[in-house]
Amino acid sequence: MPVRERHLARLFSVRQAAEAVAGLARGEDAEALRVAWLLVSLESAHTWLPDAPEPPDSMDREDSEIQDEAFQLSLAMITARGGRG
Repeated sequence: MPVRERHLARLFSVRQAAEAVAGLARGEDAEALRVAWLLVSLESAHTWLPDAPEPPDSMDREDSEIQDEAFQLSLAMITARGGRG
């Protein structure tokens, strides 16, 4: 898989996880401790994911699709961090 597509897939995967955690945090059925552990796991996935959130040097940083996906990931992470609030 080319570098660009691999990077986009990584951003998308973390964004999906963030959206899932945000959905669980909004639900009434999830215990606060479980949501906290999910958030810690999400932050770890976001931090330890290779090449994320910054694209590799060989990639065009002005690529609008990459910028959009990175922006969507940022929004999803903010929503997930917002929790039940």
